[in-house]
Amino acid sequence: MTRRLRPLSLLIAVLTALALPGARALAGPPVAIDQYSWLTCPEGMTTTARIDDVHIERYAANTMVTIAGGLQLCRPPANTREVFAVAAYYTVGDARGVPVTLYDQPLPGMSVTRGIPELTTEAMCVIARSDVRLACFAIGWEIVGGVPVARYDGALPLNDPRVVEDAFTDLKVKGGSGPGCPLCP
Repeated sequence: MTRRLRPLSLLIAVLTALALPGARALAGPPVAIDQYSWLTCPEGMTTTARIDDVHIERYAANTMVTIAGGLQLCRPPANTREVFAVAAYYTVGDARGVPVTLYDQPLPGMSVTRGIPELTTEAMCVIARSDVRLACFAIGWEIVGGVPVARYDGALPLNDPRVVEDAFTDLKVKGGSGPGCPLCP
């Protein structure tokens, strides 16, 4: 019985060794299970977005913005880790994005609620990558009853000086934060 198994084991080992390099090449680079990734577009295609409504509300000490509109993707998402982001642009020349998974969206519609991180926020954009803005709007601030209150100040062109910075977006998956965390900036 041992003699019979040896040739079979050898055959399996040889076939496995021959198949693995080809299988790896077909599979592409490994996908990290703790990372989101931007939705990449085929050559000549782009993702577009429109903002139809912006609603800003204050909840206790948090200012929340709900952005409603639409996303026209260049291709369907390949997995649940592909994202776009909502970025906040600050008066200090800094910008930060928070990823939003495409599977959480009522495509081709879009509805995202995020916190406005701080009083220096002067604009927000829907972005396809840290350096690709899809739709933007201005945020103004006023004092009401001694409390700073954010307001929607209208749409912005994608090349407005307030939104020219690349928006750093941490694509690492975090427990209890990231996409779906409504109070996370």
